[in-house]
Amino acid sequence: MMKFPILTLLLLAVLGMPLAAGAQIPPNDPLYPLQWGYNNIGQVPVYNDTARKVGCNDCDADVLEAWGITTGSPNVTIAIFDGGADFTHPDFSTSRLWTNTGEIPGNGVDDDLNGYIDDRHGYDFAANNGDPSVNPLAHGVAMVSLVGATPNNGEGLAGVDWNARLMIVRVVKGNGNVDQGVFADAIRYAVDNGADIITASFGFRLGFPQPGCNNSNNPDCEFTNAEFIAVEQALDYARANNVAIFAATGNDDSTIPEYPAAYPQVMALGAASPCLTRKLGSNSGGPSCEEDTRSEFSTSIWGSNYGPHVDLLAPGTQLPAADAPGAPGYSGSSFFIATPDGNYVENFYGTSDAAPFAAGVAGLMLAANPNLTDDDIYEILRCTSTDVGLIGVDDESGHGLINAHRAVLTAQTWGSGTPADVTLANQSIGVSQTLAATNTITVGPNVDVTAAVNLDLTAGSSILFRSDFTMVSGATLEARIGGGNGCRSRKQSASAAETAELSVQERATLESYPNPFWGTTTLRVASPVRQSVQLRIMDVRGGLVARLWDGPIAAGVTEIAWQAERLPAGIYLARLELADGTYRSLRLVRQE
Repeated sequence: MMKFPILTLLLLAVLGMPLAAGAQIPPNDPLYPLQWGYNNIGQVPVYNDTARKVGCNDCDADVLEAWGITTGSPNVTIAIFDGGADFTHPDFSTSRLWTNTGEIPGNGVDDDLNGYIDDRHGYDFAANNGDPSVNPLAHGVAMVSLVGATPNNGEGLAGVDWNARLMIVRVVKGNGNVDQGVFADAIRYAVDNGADIITASFGFRLGFPQPGCNNSNNPDCEFTNAEFIAVEQALDYARANNVAIFAATGNDDSTIPEYPAAYPQVMALGAASPCLTRKLGSNSGGPSCEEDTRSEFSTSIWGSNYGPHVDLLAPGTQLPAADAPGAPGYSGSSFFIATPDGNYVENFYGTSDAAPFAAGVAGLMLAANPNLTDDDIYEILRCTSTDVGLIGVDDESGHGLINAHRAVLTAQTWGSGTPADVTLANQSIGVSQTLAATNTITVGPNVDVTAAVNLDLTAGSSILFRSDFTMVSGATLEARIGGGNGCRSRKQSASAAETAELSVQERATLESYPNPFWGTTTLRVASPVRQSVQLRIMDVRGGLVARLWDGPIAAGVTEIAWQAERLPAGIYLARLELADGTYRSLRLVRQE
């Protein structure tokens, strides 16, 4: 028999679900057919040869089907953190704006005493004033359109959410950089003023300067540990107030984590191609099927960042978006295909697309069920996603491609009709059975599945298996979240020959002590089986610093010292690649 460690089952795959009653009529916006993330029928133009079309049927987020249930609610507020918005854009409706009714616009007075002057529809933290629509950056205009461009107006495109209130929070400066301390203040502002959802399409690396920075006294130029903690505390504040947060993972085709996406409080979004893969770049054999060969800060083809911190993919390349008019816009760039009026680009790209897309889907979910918590939103999005690539969670795609239709369907009936907690303990299970709870089912201690039977567990938030829970080889365990509403994950015990290989991915770990450290730290690799591994130290730019291990490692715990006395202080990453192709990453802090 195989023994399972203590773990919480976060559901990874779902059964197919029926379409909503009544087909949704597509909106009449002229660029809607290019929004393949809503309904993919293989119509995506190849980047450098638009006469050719790629994509695969239904390789999309099923947004068109979701609109058959709801198109959003004005009782939901989505805060868009970026470079501001163009309130005069023809595809932007000021009726959609979140409005601070306690503030009299333009009088230079903090009427509602919230600490911000004239913040009628949001705030410009980059310029420290109350109007985030003055000189907006093209990137910010695009982000707002992806969430909430006006549908069915015969103009441009349609946003994911048609009715949510949009709170415009500018944090990106004209040079494209963000003061991380100000970003933390902006998070608290959005929470205090009623945001339900936050989306952010920018990122920082610890100890790594932002693009264009060459002044060590510039607070934008380096993401310090103090700033890391300040943002982390602001995110904790948001989650404590039930605000769901989405962020882009970055476009460097790299596994190096970028923040805020890599914070555990945030749902990290990677970019999907229209052929149901992660958008691949130069480092991973790209480009993907749409042949998007644009570069991101280098000569390399951009790719969606990946790694264990990624939660989901959302559509992220060859998508239309609104553009800022004139010189501030993208229309003059060879990277983009602009419409004749200069108000739109037809082929926006990046994980920047994915975060607001997911935020819009979350808005639809809250419209379907206003009682959802932020944890509910995260869990439903994970467990209703479309699996991509390797079966289950993987570093390429996280839990899979976001599926708006299944998420909205699941949100409607989430957590109803079952008791709060159930504990299954001190027994053998030889016949099939079902257990249900709205919160947690705990399996163990001393529970054995003694026959090849189906044990069907249903829980609203998590299923906990104690370390002394066992299954006979060949038995099948099925777990569902949400009261039998379709979110489910299957777990099958391995045969004796497969048990060791399965255990590697589930139980191998990487730790270090001390960390932070001065001259030397010890890396501890715990492996349940003998296997070949590679252990590397990388700098924050992804460059190789040291090779610590390359070959077989014994079952059990192996300790490996890394002597870094001659290296400068800063942030380093330990990367352990396992025999099954998966890897573990660990941040190391070398102090002065």
